[in-house]
Amino acid sequence: MAEDERKHIVAVRELGKAEDLYQDLSLEEARVSLKAALRSDPYLGRAWELLGLVEMGLGDLDASEACMEEARNRKGHHPDSAAFLSTVHADNWPKGADRTEQVARLAVLGQVFMAQGNQLAAATCFIAVERYTELDWKLCSLLGFLLRETGHPELSLAYYEKAISKDDAPPEVYLDMAVLLFGAGRFEDAERTLLSVKGSLKDVPQFWNNLGTVQESLGNLDEAFSSYEKAVSIDERYYPALYSVGRVLQKRGRMEEARPILQKALDIEAKVFDLKDMRKRGESDEGPLRVKEIFDASLQKKAKGQHRSGTG
Repeated sequence: MAEDERKHIVAVRELGKAEDLYQDLSLEEARVSLKAALRSDPYLGRAWELLGLVEMGLGDLDASEACMEEARNRKGHHPDSAAFLSTVHADNWPKGADRTEQVARLAVLGQVFMAQGNQLAAATCFIAVERYTELDWKLCSLLGFLLRETGHPELSLAYYEKAISKDDAPPEVYLDMAVLLFGAGRFEDAERTLLSVKGSLKDVPQFWNNLGTVQESLGNLDEAFSSYEKAVSIDERYYPALYSVGRVLQKRGRMEEARPILQKALDIEAKVFDLKDMRKRGESDEGPLRVKEIFDASLQKKAKGQHRSGTG
């Protein structure tokens, strides 16, 4: 095997390792592997691009820009480099050198990557902001969402906890956090989180539907049914709760009552989202409890990239 080919193989191996480390947000370790890859093969464009993302996440935008320039000069398609460079070369790019301007630059880049659907790159930008300033509830909440979507539930939960620790955090943040707790199987914590904002959200059907889903997962079917009915009493066309009312009636053998309710729910919204299959505690293997939806409007808005600023 030729020496150049051997070095290229070593570089590709280190790049693969770095990609995994970056996905885990182990940025310092990823940087070590990327520098090793580039020592073996300095023409590996993706290694330069990924190193640029890593340096960005570590808060060094000058180093990040140099890496992105290198990536642009290599063969291949490097969309992250293109997005980064077009942003930093734009006329409205913050030019100052103080801490506030650094935060502004990272926020702008985070918004750019969010708009492109690169949630992990956006998360690394916003995480880097914390190196320069304390995060407000909006950015903590946004980071919680991005990290949840990129497969970092524990870190996501940590940022949601930071968000609700802020005095001005709105009750909708608690809804987001409860969804995450529910997905982690922490049903008591999810219920406690929801109940803590019951007074503020008592007229919101999504709140009662979420609470009912959590209560049902805990085996409290009567309480869950009451919560679903409460959601429907607020909005008779709120199909997730309407469907759940019909489903619980069906589960209880009250088919004649269940049938028109289920049909109404499906007529309103034929697409029913399944969060996950779950069993109640102690439930036999007769069949899973199908939880049809935990719905949260703010999460849907975030998923569509409707944030108007880098702080949520």
